[in-house]
Amino acid sequence: MSDISERVVFIGDSIFEYWEKEDPLFFADNHYISKGIRGQTTGQILARFEEDVIALKPSIVVIEGGLNDISEYESGPYNEDETMRNIIEMTELADFHGIKVILLSVPYTSAFGWGIHIENPQERTQSLNLKIKEFALKEHIMHVDCFAPMLTDKGVMARKYIPDDIHPNAKGYALMKPLIQQAISALR
Repeated sequence: MSDISERVVFIGDSIFEYWEKEDPLFFADNHYISKGIRGQTTGQILARFEEDVIALKPSIVVIEGGLNDISEYESGPYNEDETMRNIIEMTELADFHGIKVILLSVPYTSAFGWGIHIENPQERTQSLNLKIKEFALKEHIMHVDCFAPMLTDKGVMARKYIPDDIHPNAKGYALMKPLIQQAISALR
């Protein structure tokens, strides 16, 4: 699968950056390219989309982002419409360049582990995830909610998969792998 037409780029924030560090063989064995950068908002991810995705000419891009927007981490006040505009623009850029898109939901966090206090983070993540899903359905874009299987019966992230309420551990990424692989296979 070293053929450029089979290239898959994962672009996003720390979820992808840490996944590559946690399980480098998943990326190496599948010839996947991780372009996850810790702390980035969807606006920052969009700003590097041309260089980190379009220039690499992948057949598929997996897009994940929005949690840093919600957390207001090194950014201004959260604006869900702006976050969605950034996500939509990334999908439009990919489509324009003939790149198939897989959109991921964000973790259903109830708190931000780095001391940031945000009102209603769980409601914000649920709302953003719903908008991502609705957009994907409307536009016939592949959508994967990797984090729903990690929820407890109380609707919070299970610590055994996401110990800090944001970043998956090895068990969490192990749950994500088949969901992502299935989506990629469906688009090939």
